[in-house]
Amino acid sequence: MRKLSRVTLLVTMFVVGVTGCSIAPMAPKKIVFNEGQLKKETYTIFKKDDVSGIEINKNKVVAELKRAISPRTIATSRTGKDVIDIVESAEVYHIKLSMTKGLCDSEVVANRRYELVETDTSIKVTLYGPTEINFSEEAFYENINGYMLCMPQGSEEKTIGILSVLPKKLEISRRVFKLEGELNTEYSDRSIYANFKRIFGSYHNKERISDIVKENLFSLEFKGKKYSLSVEVYPYKNGSKVVYTTTIPYKISSDLSELLTMAEVNQLREIIKQVVND
Repeated sequence: MRKLSRVTLLVTMFVVGVTGCSIAPMAPKKIVFNEGQLKKETYTIFKKDDVSGIEINKNKVVAELKRAISPRTIATSRTGKDVIDIVESAEVYHIKLSMTKGLCDSEVVANRRYELVETDTSIKVTLYGPTEINFSEEAFYENINGYMLCMPQGSEEKTIGILSVLPKKLEISRRVFKLEGELNTEYSDRSIYANFKRIFGSYHNKERISDIVKENLFSLEFKGKKYSLSVEVYPYKNGSKVVYTTTIPYKISSDLSELLTMAEVNQLREIIKQVVND
């Protein structure tokens, strides 16, 4: 079943002032963008993390969308504080984003919208650029060297860029999966240990060899990255036992390359099994 929600975002940048300044206000300004000018980006989030079993609902996706378009998130180098106030009706989210910065009063409001399509397995969000941006009276203050703007001179274009940003992805959560297991084999512990050294190579040389255990950290390659695979090989009955452990960081994200699936987990298990049985 598909559910379509059309939502308007009201993003406000507000600069609080102080007294004691010589003020020379500017006239309010409105910039309107027609539909043909609006850029958009679509993000798809699966509703269930295949590995951890975590359920992802609409509220989590909307919260990440708000975080991703916050000026605090985008312009991290500037000073000030952002406060997000949310007023929700049946179909509309109004987001007032207050930014405290500078010595004078200034407010910029961007009207944006997003569309949300929810199916049994995924949540798809399409975010649009602003339909209009409203600049309130921008206050100057003067000093002995001339005048300054609370938002620095020439910042209008930068402000529009900040309030128009389309994030490359939506990141819901960062996770770590611990892959571990035991395998029994008819081959000797020396033979199995040699296979790991030959096929994987050392990640860090933590080798410890004895009659009871042979262990080291080997290099497991996955999606173009190398991970530390801890392997212990013990003599066991007429063969040997292999105990392995590794951790794989991944993200619940609209970027599919950052996901981890059970199919990939099983593929990793099979790679390790093949080394043991080679």
